Order: sequence, then C-alpha cells, then structure tokens
Amino acid sequence: MEKVINKLKNEELLKFDDLKIVANYLLNDNATNKVVYGLEPQYNNNKKEVILNDEVNSKWFLSEYISCLTGEKIKKIFTQDEIKLLNELKKKQYHSNNLYNMILLNAVAHEVRHANQNDILNDINNYDKYDLLFLKNLLHTKLMNNKKITTNYHDFLYNEYDADFYAIEFVNGLNKELNFADIDYYNKYGCYKILRAYLDKTRTFMSSPVQNTDDLLPSIEPLLFSMKCLENNYESLQNMINDYEGYKYYELFKYINNNEFEKNNSLYKKLKNGDNIEDLTEIKNIYLERKIK
Repeated sequence: MEKVINKLKNEELLKFDDLKIVANYLLNDNATNKVVYGLEPQYNNNKKEVILNDEVNSKWFLSEYISCLTGEKIKKIFTQDEIKLLNELKKKQYHSNNLYNMILLNAVAHEVRHANQNDILNDINNYDKYDLLFLKNLLHTKLMNNKKITTNYHDFLYNEYDADFYAIEFVNGLNKELNFADIDYYNKYGCYKILRAYLDKTRTFMSSPVQNTDDLLPSIEPLLFSMKCLENNYESLQNMINDYEGYKYYELFKYINNNEFEKNNSLYKKLKNGDNIEDLTEIKNIYLERKIK
C-alpha cells in the first residue's frame, strides 16, 4: 500500500496496478480467486473475481461523475429552490486527480465489499462484530435475489447499499491520514449515492435500502421461521437439507433467530445499516453544498 499512498500524496492518477494493490489489501482471505482488468468495475460471484478499470474517460467513470453532477436520479425529492441550486452547481464542474482517484478507490472498495460480503455471512465466530439488522438484510439479499432484478432496480438492493457505504467510509478513512484537498467533492458524490438508495423504486418517495429490499425480494421471514423449527432436529435432518443453499447459513439463521434486534437511534448507525430515516436534510445539504446549520 505504501506505493499507492505515495502516489495519492503526490496527486498522481492511479493506474490498474495501484487499484489491484488496494483490492488485495482489502480482501478477506477467502473472498476471491483473483483481481482482473475489465471494461467496468464489478464482482463476478461465480468466478470469485474482482474486476477493475482505471480509465477515467471510460463510460462507467463518466456515468458516475455525470450522474452525481446532474442528480438526475434523485431530483424528485428536491424542492423547486433546490432544483435551481442544483442547476447552478452543474456549472461549477470540478476536475482533479485527487477527485478522480477517490472515485476510483470508491469503485475498488465497493467491489471488494461484494467479495467480502460472502465471507461475512460464513464467519461464524465473528457475527457479534456486526449489527443484527445488517446480517439479516445481507442474508436476505444473498438468498432471495433471484437474479431477475433488472438494471433499473440494481441499486436498490441492500448488498449494493452496503457496498456503497463501505466504500464511502473507506475513502474517508484514508482522508484522515492524507487530508485530500477535494474530500468535500468526494463526499458530495457519496451523499448522492446515499440519497439514491433512500428513494423508493419509482425514485419519487423517501424509502430505505431495507424497505426497498423487502419490496423487491420475497420475504425471508418464512425461512427464518423454518430454520427456527429445525434447531432441535438439525443434526438428524442435515443430510437431507444440505443441498439447499439456504441451509449453508444455518448458523447465521440460528444467530439471527436467537438474538434481539437493537433499535438504532443515531443517524450514523441508521445510515450504516440502511435503516429507515425520517429526515435526510443533512445529507441533502452536503450534496447541494449548503452550509449545515
């Protein structure tokens, strides 16, 4: 990582080899087979490959930058005055190696998180490190996503939001050491992603990643109940049920069923878990570059 840190300090644009170093630094031991180059960042779950791209003039990168700049996917929650402000902000396009590097690092951390999500679900000895709501919703997405979710709804699923929030936190963690001159512009980008995730699937009303996942996927509650019923008979039934993917997570089902959910009251914890939030004014203010009162 030292090589990458030095390039960031010198404001040199990161290349694929640098991104690969960061990916390998963040990956859990069993999360992936390899990090490879591709047309756009993604995680191939079948091959366990993290795919990265360093081209800042590519379609995927420009789409990320322009979507944030225009706010096209989140406009419906803005007042007319806020739309006017957004239109003014579009004229202030900002470009720098710092900002580009942070967006590239965001993409790396996002895809790595998808790889690590699989390990989290199987990390029996460390479930207590995570919030119960997070574990339940990550498991929900893993088991109930029937792969028929269209591209239009891709960003609404819980595992996508978790990867987004993880990436936002990772870059801000680096900023504590490096003091990026353009961190405010990156956090505008981060707040755009949060606001996008907190809209319902029509992009019209406020919702939450937890609620959107519940709306888009079949409920996980019947499975939770079934697994609870099996707790006293698991050993005798194990050979019959092991061929169903859901039962690979028997220990996690058991953990969720036998622990109590804590109510999160802080904005940070609610955002981290994709929980319901009544007021996102603070996030809107950062996105619209307004002073926070």
